Amino acid sequence: MTLVHRLARHPIIRQQGRFLVVAVVAATLDFGVANILAFVADIDKVISSTIALSIASVANFVLNRYWTFERRGRVDLRREVLPFAAVVVVVVGLTSGVVWLAQEWFGESALVFNAARFTGLAVIWFVKFFVFRHLIFVDRADTGRR
Repeated sequence: MTLVHRLARHPIIRQQGRFLVVAVVAATLDFGVANILAFVADIDKVISSTIALSIASVANFVLNRYWTFERRGRVDLRREVLPFAAVVVVVVGLTSGVVWLAQEWFGESALVFNAARFTGLAVIWFVKFFVFRHLIFVDRADTGRR
């Protein structure tokens, strides 16, 4: 078995791959909604960004819980939903701040809007994986914690 094949089968590498797929799906939904709201519906860009991130976060939660981290059963409000929502609030705050600063400094073009949103989301991607893997979507039966 080659090194590449062994690496591809490693559980963390597979999880990161799935996490990346979910991120691309959520980002596609997020950017699509944000651009429709900002440039078709002519809604304020910070508000458009906030609405789009909120909608994409629902898809992100569901796909990550059931596919990336393979959690089954009832959703634990206290251990999954609330921490996930806290992460979303931080993401929305940081991304909205970057969008606001970018439009103040560089104008309100679609390029500036999307570059600012991409930058904000890309920076926190690695932090989100760590938080989701170790704090939110944890198999508590395996760790002995209840």
